Amino acid sequence: GTSERELGWLRATTSFVNAPSNNPGRATARGVNAGLEAGANHLGWAEGLKGKTVLVQGTGSVGLELIRFLVDSEARILVMDVDEEKATLATHVAERQGGCLSVIDPRDFATTPADVYCPCAVGKTVDESCARFDLICGSANLQLADPRVAEFLHKSTSLFIPEMTVNAGAVIEGILVHKWGEAGRQKAEEHIVSTQDRVTSLLKRAQASDMNPMARFSPPYS
Repeated sequence: GTSERELGWLRATTSFVNAPSNNPGRATARGVNAGLEAGANHLGWAEGLKGKTVLVQGTGSVGLELIRFLVDSEARILVMDVDEEKATLATHVAERQGGCLSVIDPRDFATTPADVYCPCAVGKTVDESCARFDLICGSANLQLADPRVAEFLHKSTSLFIPEMTVNAGAVIEGILVHKWGEAGRQKAEEHIVSTQDRVTSLLKRAQASDMNPMARFSPPYS
């Protein structure tokens, strides 16, 4: 719920806030996309997300930018948003980039099949019904409806990538641009892209120890 207006108020009193030249949605989406690539590789998808159906929940600043990455990956994109105007805008964004996107009613979420689920808006939408997705990776905070869902997904065939491993792009960019100015922007992009390597490492450790990826985080998810 924090918009440019609120960030402007903060900038009037402190320099420790994301610079207006940054695009926090783009930076965050880049990290999520890197996590998706790591997940696709872990699942053995030779062509990545190409041809996979990806359901994006939320078409705000992050969801909209993630859609741009998904179009580049040649994924089949589904979106849902309680704001119909935002969902329509997402359709136009995908079309202008040469992609195709379909909008679904949020009320149909529980029965909509897809290969990948990207929660990028409200939290607590990932429950046991989400075991139908092969891969779950998004930017929304506190995605699990219940902490025990992580273990349930681990015992199923669904791969859940914890949001805190992929959604720090805007923070990374904000810190490095604040420290080094425009020279820090390239450093930030490189660090965000390397999210793929960090997630890959996490997934390998989780698999080797037969532990769900969330088990690596303490205190317990709540």
